Amino acid sequence: MTSVSYYEPQAAPRLNETKSNCKRCLRGEDATYRVYTDAMEMGVCAACADEALKLGIGVEALSQE
Repeated sequence: MTSVSYYEPQAAPRLNETKSNCKRCLRGEDATYRVYTDAMEMGVCAACADEALKLGIGVEALSQE
């Protein structure tokens, strides 16, 4: 039997305190999303985040604070 735990979401995650560019396409666009799997985690632009969603990779919006 599998157990599932639920938790209250916290503030949107931030990879670091400074703005950074997309780490995938290197077009110079701001990294506004975090994509992640068990093996990787990186900040990416909206276009790369859309591709990640189509591939079934986890995507979260980064906080813009």
